Amino acid sequence: VAATNRTIIVDGKTYHLVINEEEASSSLETHFWGGSMPRSDLWKAKDWVLPTLMTDMKAQLDDIVSERQQKKPRKRMTKREYKEMQDSIFPALPDLIVGKKGNFVAIQKAFKMPFKMTVTFRPMPMDERIDTLSHAREGELKEAFDKNFESVFKLQSSADYGDAKHIQFAKYAFGNLIGSITYFYGSSLVQNPVDGRPPTLSEPGPLVTGVPSRSFFPRGFLWDEGFHQLLVVEWDPKITVKVLRHWFSRMDENGWIPREQILGDEALSKVPEQFRIQSPDVANPPALLLSIERLMTIVLQQKKEMEVHVDGTSSEEAEGVAMIAEQFLKETWPKLQRWYKWLKKTQKGPDTGTFRWRGRTSTHTLSSGLDDYPRGEFPSEKDRHVDLLSWMAYAAGVLGRLSTLVRDSERTTFFERDQQLFIASLEKHWHEEDGLFYDFGVRNVIHDAETGEPKMYSPPELIPHFGYVSVFPLALRLLKPSDPRLGRLLEALSDPKRLWSEYGLRSLSKKDRLFGRGEDYWRGKIWININFLVLKALHEYSHVEGPYQAEAAKLYSSLRTNVVSNIFSRYVKNGFIFENYDSITGVGKGCHPFTGWSSLVVLIMAERY
Repeated sequence: VAATNRTIIVDGKTYHLVINEEEASSSLETHFWGGSMPRSDLWKAKDWVLPTLMTDMKAQLDDIVSERQQKKPRKRMTKREYKEMQDSIFPALPDLIVGKKGNFVAIQKAFKMPFKMTVTFRPMPMDERIDTLSHAREGELKEAFDKNFESVFKLQSSADYGDAKHIQFAKYAFGNLIGSITYFYGSSLVQNPVDGRPPTLSEPGPLVTGVPSRSFFPRGFLWDEGFHQLLVVEWDPKITVKVLRHWFSRMDENGWIPREQILGDEALSKVPEQFRIQSPDVANPPALLLSIERLMTIVLQQKKEMEVHVDGTSSEEAEGVAMIAEQFLKETWPKLQRWYKWLKKTQKGPDTGTFRWRGRTSTHTLSSGLDDYPRGEFPSEKDRHVDLLSWMAYAAGVLGRLSTLVRDSERTTFFERDQQLFIASLEKHWHEEDGLFYDFGVRNVIHDAETGEPKMYSPPELIPHFGYVSVFPLALRLLKPSDPRLGRLLEALSDPKRLWSEYGLRSLSKKDRLFGRGEDYWRGKIWININFLVLKALHEYSHVEGPYQAEAAKLYSSLRTNVVSNIFSRYVKNGFIFENYDSITGVGKGCHPFTGWSSLVVLIMAERY
């Protein structure tokens, strides 16, 4: 290891590592420490490094305490004085490589904000041109990124967000999301269908996926990925094709895809034991279809372009992308049908055309993705969930249109009939007096009059919680522009005493008795993925002639402003994008940095739906 104030160079037998501090940065300290550990434990390098830092911290503290005691031997040290001593210490790595065959090295650099640092890692033997790529072309590559970013999102021409600060924020959000795409390899721990048998491991395999938060949620989540790819597909559909192909490779022979992909020891270490086992009857919203729908649009737009430009002036690159997307849709068509069939069979409700989430408890429906959102008081086979019904109606619509694109006309009628049935079933969830969609569930238990023991569930009824579940028929664009229920929902959305806030739509009505209660995860917080779906729907309704067009346009404009303004202002103040936001104060909540679906703010700014 060679170290200067500005640069550290580490040479191994098979690699060359350079960490260079830019001239404008102000570095406080630069240290290193390395050694050897089993290859299987390399992901635990942090666990090896921290004890070394703690050892140095203790040694420094002992020296300070000893010096103080020599100066003031008769004066007792106070807790405050001891705390000040601790806070004054900067624990440092020992500038040492242990052994001759080290396979890891930790570099410690501390900066004053703001700073800029370049890290170059190259395997050896190597082509010397890598140096050119890494350094001399840095400006060129950055310029290319900026140019591509503008060509995709066109923020410079935005009347609302075309200033430098908003554009830089958007690049941060998008860059972190696409940079989160990670390669995993391993098996899922699957619940054995035979009672009493231990869980089994699925066939091992790879997965390329984005992750919601690299520090807190370093694994793949099924419905999260559907939202992640809405951004990535705009940048490069080929990446989305690769990611989706990997996700569908995780499907079993029945059509089930585990909702969490906890692959490998590192991913497993971040998950509490009670959440590690995946159940093959538990679903997750089929949000990957959002990206499938966008790929369909790309293919159809290109076909239209080719019809218009009969002279061959359409873009060869666009044609190539469309061909890749279309080929992927054709090859994935059988798996999409299998997935749909599995969802329809395993999540069916008590009546034809109804659905209920499996894996429920009295307080959580993790399978829905809305975790602690309130449902019926008592999980029951009589449950009917309006959000799942909406997802199934949306899925049938997407697959019906896709069947035409892949020329499987025999399936078109099947999916069209399913969608019509499911949309008609929404009527059973409609509460005319309240003007809202609700779940059906069990609110009470009937007790034996003599013993007082629970005897049976009370009949299922509409569960009057107004929140995200209630707006799914709107958010997934299942209501016709002339549907009076659309008007009632728009009116309800705009009420500041319920879902509307100056920071975005809250997940549960402010008037609900459970607002902000219990775990308070999906009980009032503002989540960007659902706000995005609502904005996408409002944008569409505002551009289609109908009695509620003007109201949709008004709500769209205000909601877009509220969501973007709050996320941006919190980023400026804290330097992070958050998992969710408080609907009373706008303060970022949950884990951070969270540049998963919260990065949809970029599409909202660009109005690219």
